[in-house]
Amino acid sequence: MLDYSKLEAGDTGLRPVPFAPRELVRRIERLSVGEVRRRGLELVTEVSDACPETVLGDCEKIQRILVNLVSNAVKFTETGSDSLSVTHQDGRICFAVRDTGPGIAEADQDIVFEPFVQRTATAGNRPEGTGLGLAICRRLAETLDAELTLEHPEGGGALFRLACPVEATGPQAETLQPQLTPLRDLDILLVEDNAVNAMVIEGFLEADAHRITPVSHGAPALERIGDSRNALILLDIRLRGM
Repeated sequence: MLDYSKLEAGDTGLRPVPFAPRELVRRIERLSVGEVRRRGLELVTEVSDACPETVLGDCEKIQRILVNLVSNAVKFTETGSDSLSVTHQDGRICFAVRDTGPGIAEADQDIVFEPFVQRTATAGNRPEGTGLGLAICRRLAETLDAELTLEHPEGGGALFRLACPVEATGPQAETLQPQLTPLRDLDILLVEDNAVNAMVIEGFLEADAHRITPVSHGAPALERIGDSRNALILLDIRLRGM
């Protein structure tokens, strides 16, 4: 809701930086791997050899769109795989996100990018959410002077294409973020006295296959700090009574 409100209010400043399309795809894979694994699916990625090593564009906004599209693809796929592919043509970097779900009803094709409209995952099943994801993607695409379209490929499912104008840069341009090695299957002690915050944090960490021990007060946290199983302690900076 806050993201959508900011976009509606005109908070759409562009921040172009040099970035590597291949590294961006790897980052999308890392951000999506938890939910992909949880649902027993596969995310297939491919970057065309025609893509420049680095380009100049608003990588943050492009990444937000792609994370949303891939998340939707995973949400609406029951079995099998989803895909993210990247090509470069006529000064544009072109992303294609395809799912193998039930597709989008013809009656919904014109309104799927409208706010508060949700797809139906399966017959009679409406997924949780606000119905703002694709609306935000469309607004961000407009800010980028990009084109976001929906297609219906043979074989079913839905195919979203994002074509963004970018400028090819030299091979020495820095990527937005260094390559990181994802950490999996950690034992994490979560110290958080706000129940809603704890629920959100646990959801994100468990989606990445981490094991969480939650405590809500300082005293039990102190008792568990010495536990050798803890690979990480995620600690609220302000606890009641401490």
